[in-house]
Amino acid sequence: MTLDINIVYRRWDSFVTQIHSIFHEMNKLSYAARRVET
Repeated sequence: MTLDINIVYRRWDSFVTQIHSIFHEMNKLSYAARRVET
């Protein structure tokens, strides 16, 4: 049981990390777009 929770936690952690990096890239792109517009 503990092993299953550990595996799920690790998968969730990598998933969250992936989402976080995607949002970070989107923020950089929108920031660059705003700088180009002005």
